[in-house]
Amino acid sequence: MVQRRSAMLPASGIGERGFSLIEVVIVLTLVALASTLTLVYVQARPDILSARQDLQAAIARSRARAISENRTIDLTLLRAGARPEDTSANGDRFVLPDQVDATVVAPRRIQAGAGAGTAVLRFYPDGSTSGGMIHLKNATGSQVRLDVDWFSGAVRVHE
Repeated sequence: MVQRRSAMLPASGIGERGFSLIEVVIVLTLVALASTLTLVYVQARPDILSARQDLQAAIARSRARAISENRTIDLTLLRAGARPEDTSANGDRFVLPDQVDATVVAPRRIQAGAGAGTAVLRFYPDGSTSGGMIHLKNATGSQVRLDVDWFSGAVRVHE
């Protein structure tokens, strides 16, 4: 008996093309897991990310003000609960949110006049600054470091 070649081939090619249901379910599960992890990471840090953005804006405003007014401007960083009268009359102030703590590394000669719970960044009319590093940390341990360049006043963020 002679068999035809067409009898050996699958009738309509079913099973040869496309993805199986298991493959589709696995891919969808991985996408859902990645989305969930990203969402949890972003939601765990809104306080510190918001504080970083607000602080960057305050730094940019103080620098621009020093240049436009052609005078030295101090940006005083206040921890939550610090009294406003602890700040310098010659500048701006930025109050950190309650849930964010800051450690500031800056020149001693500038910090000498700062009160308890405060730190100062100084901006000069030529656009330069006293410089420094600001470490922001929240209760969950998330942290961000801002480096303020002394020469250009540029802020670099390290997350």
